[in-house]
Amino acid sequence: MQNKKIGILTFHWGANFGGVLQAFALQTTLKELGYDVEIIDFSYKSHLDNFLLCFKTKSISNIMQRLKEHRKNKLFKPFRTKNLNLSKRLYTSRNVEREIQNYDVVICGSDQIWNPSTIKYLESLYFLPFNTKIVKKVSYAASLGTDQISKDDLEKITPFLNDFNSISVRENSAVTILQKVVKDTISLVPDPAMLINSIQLDKIVSNKFKEKDFQFFYILQNKQHTINTIKDYQSKTNSVIVVTKTTYFYGIEDWIGGIKYSSSVVTNSFHGVVFSVLYHKNFIAVPLEGTHKGMNDRINTLLKNLGLSDRIIDKYDENKIDYLLKTDINWEEVDSRLQKQREIGVKFLEESLV
Repeated sequence: MQNKKIGILTFHWGANFGGVLQAFALQTTLKELGYDVEIIDFSYKSHLDNFLLCFKTKSISNIMQRLKEHRKNKLFKPFRTKNLNLSKRLYTSRNVEREIQNYDVVICGSDQIWNPSTIKYLESLYFLPFNTKIVKKVSYAASLGTDQISKDDLEKITPFLNDFNSISVRENSAVTILQKVVKDTISLVPDPAMLINSIQLDKIVSNKFKEKDFQFFYILQNKQHTINTIKDYQSKTNSVIVVTKTTYFYGIEDWIGGIKYSSSVVTNSFHGVVFSVLYHKNFIAVPLEGTHKGMNDRINTLLKNLGLSDRIIDKYDENKIDYLLKTDINWEEVDSRLQKQREIGVKFLEESLV
C-alpha cells in the first residue's frame, strides 16, 4: 500500500454531471492504486449553496436560471456526500494554500480547470500559484476548454506551470499551446472517466429508466441547431429522453442510468460520449456550435484515439443519422484502444506520484 496522501483540486462542486463524475473516477483510480485520497472541497459560496443568493441579481432570467441550478445541485449533494471523500469546506484561496500543506501531492484536474475564464475569476487557483516546495504539484488531464488562449493569459500562467512537477492535459490543442512555454514535456492522457469501467459505474447507477425503450439526448449549451434538429427528427419515430444543462429533475445516478438503459445516445457533451463508450452504446457525437466551438477538440481527440471519428455528425444528414444509429460499433477494437489509453493514464499517475 502507498502511504502518500493525495489531494485532488478540481471542479467537483458544479451542478454538472461530467464534472462530478470525473472527480469520482480519478478518486476511484487513485484509491485502487493504493493511495490515501481526498478531494479538496474548495468552492466560493454561491447560489448553489444558498437559496437566497439566487435573488442577488436584478435580472429575472438570471434568477430563474440560478433557481434551476440550485435545485439541480440539491440532487447532486447526496452523491457527493456518499461517493466523494471530501476535505473540510474551503472558501478562499488562502484557505486552500494552507490546506495543501497537509498533502504529499496535489493533483489539479481533470475538467476545464485551466479554461482562461478561471484565470479571471478564480485567482489562478487551479494553477496552484503558491510558493511551496514540500508539496508535489501534478496536473492530470487538465483542460483549457478552448483551442486558443491570449498572450497575456499565457504569460500569466507560465511561471505557475513551470512550478509543476508533472503536467498532463486531455486535448492535443492544449499540448500544442502549453508546450511552447513549459520546460518539461507535457503528456496527453485520457480523461479520468475513461480510467474506470461499467462495472464500477453500475455501483452508482439508478434503475429509473430500466424498463423503458428510448433514445437518450444529452444537450449542452443553448441554440445548438444541429443536435436539436436531430432530436426533432428522431422524436417522430422514437421515444426520447432529453437532458440539458438546465434540466433540474435528474440526479447523477439517473443521468448515468439514462445512458446505460438507452437504445442509443446523441450528445454534444464530452462526458456524454465517454460514458456512451463505457456502456457500449451506439452514439452520435455532435460538435458544439457558435461561441463554444473551441471546446470541440476534446471530443475530436477522444474519438480519434478510439477509432470512432466517423461517429461525429457536424451537419444534419438523415441518411447518416439512420446509418450510425443502426450500425453496431466494433466494441472489441474500441475496448482494445481504450485499454491502451487507460494504461497511458495509469502510467502517468504512477510515475508522477513517486
